[in-house]
Order: sequence, then structure tokens, then C-alpha cells
Amino acid sequence: MGKAILYVGNYIFPNGNASGKRVYGNACIFRDLGYKVFSIGFHKGNELSVSSKEYNNITYSSIPYVDGVKRLNISAPYRIIKAKIDEIVGKGYKLSAIVMYGSLATSELNIQIIRWGKKHRVPVYYDHVDIFPTPQKKPFARYIMKLRENRQLDKKVFPSCDGIICISSYLANKHAPYCKTVIVPPVVETQYRAIEVSNVSKVKIVYAGTISDKNRPVEEWKDRIDLMIDSVYQLSESGYDNFCFTLIGFRAEDFIANLPIELKDEYREKVEKLAGKVSFMGYMSFDDAMNEIRKSDFSILIRDKKVTTMAGFPTKVSESITCGIPVKANDTSDISKYIIDGVNGFVVETSGFVDCLKRVCDMPRDMINALKDKCYDTKSFRYSEYLNKVAAFLNNGGDGI
Repeated sequence: MGKAILYVGNYIFPNGNASGKRVYGNACIFRDLGYKVFSIGFHKGNELSVSSKEYNNITYSSIPYVDGVKRLNISAPYRIIKAKIDEIVGKGYKLSAIVMYGSLATSELNIQIIRWGKKHRVPVYYDHVDIFPTPQKKPFARYIMKLRENRQLDKKVFPSCDGIICISSYLANKHAPYCKTVIVPPVVETQYRAIEVSNVSKVKIVYAGTISDKNRPVEEWKDRIDLMIDSVYQLSESGYDNFCFTLIGFRAEDFIANLPIELKDEYREKVEKLAGKVSFMGYMSFDDAMNEIRKSDFSILIRDKKVTTMAGFPTKVSESITCGIPVKANDTSDISKYIIDGVNGFVVETSGFVDCLKRVCDMPRDMINALKDKCYDTKSFRYSEYLNKVAAFLNNGGDGI
């Protein structure tokens, strides 16, 4: 009888979003430890459930994502999860653990799964990747729901789990006093190689991400795209023209539309002045985006230091490094633990970002290529590096069924 692990949560498996990529990386660890991995993610639409599919020996399906007050009805998703458990056991597997990715429909569903696990002596783990503070500018009903969610997670869900997989040391330190933890950053299975581009005359800089902060103050944005534009604008104004900056995931008009009203004209003018040096590529498939990153020399990221950015860890950093593309970023989360300054990237203060851009624009091509080679040799985000740690974490969790 084989061992099985069920992963369930709000993600699009295997690479529909950053959450899906996170789960897939961890699922590869479980798979190589000898577990058959089953995944239940979420999808948009009214279809009750999607038939199981196979992806690299991982079985996955999904259930509908709901928002608002509909999330309070947990009976339907709970029945689907229970049915999947019955299916796993019916196939002759021993269910060794359940891993919950984040808060499910609501934290009440997490609590129900934990109760089921304790009743049947099946360990239930939580994959914790972020902290979202209670929003202050939402309708009162949604504010109350989110406030209740956060309190439920802190008081009932986290302390009741058999262990927590943490994406950062910030979260591990938060949970360590009452629960066993293991730190696993965003890990990948495939090690892409940077694509050699002939006749390179400019340093190619890239950022890949999405915009979801419409009309909110830029200080509340997760990724400070405005500061990245400011940096390359100052670089250009300093007389540098041997670079190009590519932004993947949104168009120029999307960027402008998401800015607060008082900033729209300023950045529209900056984008226009940067014509020929800055390119907005719009939405791209995962594979196309990765290919574009692989053609680059450096990727960049600026985030403000706050709870959300210290608790999480940017998937875009791990993806860039595993492609052999050095990262320039300011020091949030555990970035300085994985990026060795001047070896596989640069960790700089936001105030020093322009000077760092000048530094790489002045680099000879052979030095850039040497950095890319060292970056590719970085093993920190290869899932195979975490097999022993996760195996030790899973030991002595319970009997399973």
C-alpha cells in the first residue's frame, strides 16, 4: 500500500498563478520522498468540480472559487474534499497527511479539515506563504469578515495544525513557539538556462508581475513598479542609453490606469519619454514569460518593508535565479539569505537602486555572463535541496488512514 498526501487550497495548479507554482514545487518534494500527491485547487466558473488530470505523476483537480458571503457555505467544498479522501483510500493508498495551502473558502473549512484529521489520526499541515493585514477601505461587511478570518487563523487554525511549512523565516519565527516548522522558499523542478542572445549591445533588464492595486496609494502596492520606472527614468536622464527595460504581465495603459489620479499624468509623461528604452509586453503565458526572462541580463524588484513583504517571498526571484538571471532587489523577506551580492545578484537599498543600475550598465559583457553562470549554479531554489529537511519535518506526524 503506497503513501499519499492531499494538497488542498486556493491555487491554480500547476502554474496558473504564483500559488500554483508554489504548490507544484512542494508537491515535487513530496513525490520524490515516495508519496503519491493528490491536489485540489480552485477554478473560476460554475462547474462543481473538474475531472482529475495527471501532471508529472501528480494528480490534480479543482473546485469552484467563490467570493463574498458565498464563502461562508463550506458544505460543498468540504464534501468534495471528503470524497477525494475516500477516493484516495479506495485506491489502496494510505493517506499520510493533508497539506492546506492558505485559508480555504474560509478558515472554518480549515478548522473542519483539522478536526477530521485529528479524529482519523491523519496529520494536517499548513503551507503559510503570506500575511494580509485587515483592509481598512472596504465595505464594512467585508472588513468584518476579513478581521474574523485573521483572528480565526491565529487563534484556531495555526495552533491546531501538526506543523507549518513556512515560505520565510519571518513566518517560521512567528509559529515556532507553538508548532513545528520548516522553511521552504518557492522551489522549482525545471532548471532553465539563460538564452544566449547574439549581437547584444544593450543591457536587458526585466520585471515580470501583475497589477492588482487599482487606485490605491502606491505605498500600499506590493511591488513598487512606480519606483522601478523612476529608477530607469533617472538612469536615462543621467545619460545612459545602453539599456532596455521590459515589463511582463501588463500594458503601459494598465500601469497608468492603476495609479492614483494625482500620479497618472506624471507617469504617463515618464513612460512617453522612455519610449524605445521601456517596453510593456502585456500578459504572457508562463512559458513565454519564462523565455523572455531567460533572454534578459538582470531582473529587478523593489518592495517596501512591511509585514506583507517580510512574511512572503517573491516567486519571481526564485524563477529568475533558476534561469541564471541575476536579481537586483532591495532587502525584504529572506532575499539577502539567497542573493549573494555581486555573485548571483545585488541586494541594494531602494535609495541606491539607480547607482546599482549604472553599475550593471557599465559592466563589460564577459562580466555579466560570468554573473549569469554563477547565478545558474545557485541551488537554493531547486526542490531537491529540501528533500531531507521536509522528510524530517514529516516524520512522527501520526498514523494516517
